[in-house]
Amino acid sequence: MADLKDTRRKCTADRVDGLACRAYAMESGPCFWHDPSQTDLRKDAALRGGSRRSVFIPIGEPLGPEEARGVVRSVLEGLVSGAIDAKTANAAAYLLQVNSRLTKTEEFERRLTAMEKRVVNQRR
Repeated sequence: MADLKDTRRKCTADRVDGLACRAYAMESGPCFWHDPSQTDLRKDAALRGGSRRSVFIPIGEPLGPEEARGVVRSVLEGLVSGAIDAKTANAAAYLLQVNSRLTKTEEFERRLTAMEKRVVNQRR
């Protein structure tokens, strides 16, 4: 059987805790995080960190039962096929639960308001 040992060089620097850094080295010897010549790039990366994830979310109408079922089917198919990771599928499922609760709460409030109006009208 062929030896699959990783032959890439490791960083030559030590971590803050005193242990050897296990990141892969760059041409200069240390890794990106320990190479003094990469300071400006590290600062830029830290400033941009997470900016790719920030997205504008338009406010839309709540999903109806059929639309929600369609989303569930799509997420499930994506999860099974590997197109969607479990973390994303879990987040989508949670948001669908929130949508369902909000829809039920709105319906309950509409029914309660209608009942209160009837009670007020009966007292007159």
